[in-house]
Amino acid sequence: MNTLLIVLFVGLVACIVLRKSHPGVARIGIPLLAVIAVVVAGMNLVKNQGNPTLQIAGDIAAAQGVVLGEAVVQAFPDGGRLLVAQWESQMEPTAGIIRSNMEGFSRAIRSHGFEEVGVGLDPFASPLGGANEDEVMSLSELGIPATMVQGWLTEHGPVDAIVSFCSFQTDVYLSGIPSTTRIFVVAQDEPTQEMVDAVVQHSVTAVVLRDPESDWRVQPPEGSAREVFDHRYLLLTKDNVDQVQDRVGTVDPDPEP
Repeated sequence: MNTLLIVLFVGLVACIVLRKSHPGVARIGIPLLAVIAVVVAGMNLVKNQGNPTLQIAGDIAAAQGVVLGEAVVQAFPDGGRLLVAQWESQMEPTAGIIRSNMEGFSRAIRSHGFEEVGVGLDPFASPLGGANEDEVMSLSELGIPATMVQGWLTEHGPVDAIVSFCSFQTDVYLSGIPSTTRIFVVAQDEPTQEMVDAVVQHSVTAVVLRDPESDWRVQPPEGSAREVFDHRYLLLTKDNVDQVQDRVGTVDPDPEP
């Protein structure tokens, strides 16, 4: 595919160079190259759509969204106002996986009386107060800081719950987020003690974590969203803190030097 793109580029340059000395070449060549480029793009799109690895990733992302959505519905059976934070991307296949994630979540909460307020985040942006002078890191690397979460609440007003598909920094679990606001978050890394304490105190309702015992090389089973989810993730809640800690342990986010 890369070789074909190079050939197309060289052909386009040749047509531009020859447009004066051989106008017929340019008149025919440029439209022909444009048609070929469209065909190549279409073939690449079809190829990606039929890629089993991408399909599996999309199914897993959708299952994650469904299970987190079901946890929200269980906590708010009569609905409520949700602030939903998700990464933004225009690049495939990342954008497709994010869409699957959100479609699964929306499917789970549909018809349950929820109002969604969306927050889109650039994963490559530097978090507010999140990077020191010597080290510039992105939101996706550091997680979302409490100052940013509080900014969301200031901008969008009171909500019943924050549902974040982006991981949080430790200070979110320690900060002054209103006690009436539940938190559901996709952390995906090992739980910190602060995170576990927040779940026990019920200021955080559910956290999605990677299951360290899952073999990511094995395709998840065909079945319900929960079965697909359980093949990859754990859902940390107040009811299963001990079991999850026994399985994944906890980490010190700021170990002593």
